[in-house]
Amino acid sequence: MKPTLLIIASVLIFFNSYSQDVFVSGVYGEGAMKYACYWKNGMRVNLEMKAITNAIAVNDNDVYVAGAYGDETKQGPCYWKNGQKTSLGPKGTANALTISGSDVYIAGVYDDFVNQYACYWKNNIKVNLDRNAAASSMFISGADVYVAGTNGEGMTQCACFWKNGIRTDLDKRSTATSIAILGTDIYVAGVYGDGMTQYACYWKNGVRVNLEKKATATSLAISGENVYIASSFGEGIMQYACYWRNGDKINLDPKAQAISIAVLGTDAYIAGVYGEGITQNACYWKNDEKVNIERRGTVSAIFVKK
Repeated sequence: MKPTLLIIASVLIFFNSYSQDVFVSGVYGEGAMKYACYWKNGMRVNLEMKAITNAIAVNDNDVYVAGAYGDETKQGPCYWKNGQKTSLGPKGTANALTISGSDVYIAGVYDDFVNQYACYWKNNIKVNLDRNAAASSMFISGADVYVAGTNGEGMTQCACFWKNGIRTDLDKRSTATSIAILGTDIYVAGVYGDGMTQYACYWKNGVRVNLEKKATATSLAISGENVYIASSFGEGIMQYACYWRNGDKINLDPKAQAISIAVLGTDAYIAGVYGEGITQNACYWKNDEKVNIERRGTVSAIFVKK
């Protein structure tokens, strides 16, 4: 126990000295003892058993976490505000979360037990987008609501985004994982497959840029004129976590995955996992320096606040 306490103390000293808070959502535990949770500066806050988290955002002192509750056969979309759960329906998942002023936006999937819809909720009121689709990310720019996701199934599946409910399809055999807006430019990160090879990629205004073979692009963030993308490449024990900054790759660690990215000033924060099985650790990297969070944990999203 003593080494663990020392590690936690050193993390707290680090954060206090730089006056910033790092929030990471995820799941902690194994088997029937798994908890949806989040960590603030390495200290875990349990939310609920038999639940998952997919996104986190902080507004003033309020912590919002989006996810789903229930067992895997019947999950319902929900979010927690300071640990208090709000259900958004009986079946589906809440995959993305953003706060704009006093409005809470959540994007995800809603299932009416007949059809599945990509959708978003604004202050708990649902807006359906398309049937046989899924929403994975969202971004608010002024009065415009952007949602990234996937439309269709199988060979016809394609990455797409919606702007105020109007869908723009990108490439077939692709999925969209994240979206961000810079001025009039629309950036969407995701994965593209040409039938033989899978590529981590992003689209800028609908034009695809491949980053690397046998890789995934899981999250995108923009700071100033700089575009950051969290990614993992390779397979099995040779899988590496990495991130991209304006097309330049920064390797992080082997046997690791990068899940989510946030940027504060010139610093990139990448949440992920490293290790395997019972030795798997939730972690994040500040630029290329790893910070351990907790063993037997997985992460879903990261948010950094001054």
